[in-house]
Amino acid sequence: MKTIGLIGGIGWESSAAYYQRLNRGVEARLGLPHSARCVLVGLDYADVEAADAGALAALMADAAQRLEAADADALVIASNSLHKAADAVAAATTRPLIHIADAIGAQLAAQGLKTLALLGTRSTMEGPFIRTRLAERWGIATRVPDDAARRAAIDRAIYDELAQGQLRPDTRAALLADVAALQAGCDALLLGCSELPHAIRQSDVTLPLFESTDLHVAAALDFMLGAA
Repeated sequence: MKTIGLIGGIGWESSAAYYQRLNRGVEARLGLPHSARCVLVGLDYADVEAADAGALAALMADAAQRLEAADADALVIASNSLHKAADAVAAATTRPLIHIADAIGAQLAAQGLKTLALLGTRSTMEGPFIRTRLAERWGIATRVPDDAARRAAIDRAIYDELAQGQLRPDTRAALLADVAALQAGCDALLLGCSELPHAIRQSDVTLPLFESTDLHVAAALDFMLGAA
């Protein structure tokens, strides 16, 4: 089994979700008493929040180098949003980076999916680091809410409620309305944030639902266990 180096997500809950799913995945594929070989460099979210683009790139590059020094065979950024610094991570280490957009693209393109409705943080919905990579490398288009105010409201729901273990009924209703408005012309719904599955479930929507975290972990497991 190869060793995965995890760069902690925005909030320790995201890091914990990756760690848990990696271990459950190894157990499912190999059986007990196997568990995942991984090392973690956690980031202080206060530092991430205060960092400009250059400072964030430096933080992420330092984390990548520490994971390489700890003999990680490949790196995983345990966050959708922190992939905005993926280029800095890739440039800072000789180890391969398992990019979340490639994990999503490889698995969903293989199923013939061409257009995804995407919800996530504002940076994930508005930035190029996932959407452009999906389009250019995998031929997958993404649709997000057209209204900037709604994108900002989804971002607030993630950080101010879901990341705090809370969800108001009116917030959940608004999120489901966003999904309903996006569904036409899409092949599937992608939840591009580890907190959103607490608000939106497959039973809530008619489109097939995928979680970016699950797809990312599956790609990491394939690398760890020799399936890729």
